[in-house]
Amino acid sequence: MKNIYILIVLILVVGLGYWMIRGGSSPTVNQGGPKAEVVPTVKVTTPTASPTSGPAPLKVDFKLAFPDKADRGSLYYTIEFGDSAQAGFQRSGEAFVQHTYAKAGSYEAVITERTGCDEKRCQGSTSVFKTFKIEVK
Repeated sequence: MKNIYILIVLILVVGLGYWMIRGGSSPTVNQGGPKAEVVPTVKVTTPTASPTSGPAPLKVDFKLAFPDKADRGSLYYTIEFGDSAQAGFQRSGEAFVQHTYAKAGSYEAVITERTGCDEKRCQGSTSVFKTFKIEVK
């Protein structure tokens, strides 16, 4: 009879552990304090470049706008300026890059989105996110 009680307790403990792992909460555990806010990974809403034309040397500001409280998660953005230079946008804070076009000409600045990224590398897909035409006179 003692073995049956041990078996029942063991089943209850394992079941409760599985339930808690799957997102449940135990009524016997004090879960005081604020709950963490879950914010889904979001993409850039409005990439901008300013100015897009002017005399050389032309200093252009490229900015990625994220909604408030955005978690960029595993997304990473890079830019090729069209004059053989390139850069990556910051992973935290304001995503802002400035570039100076020294010579007159028409340039195509391409922002690329990469997925599956951590601090060291990206293992997901790569796609063109936005292209800007830059005219330097």
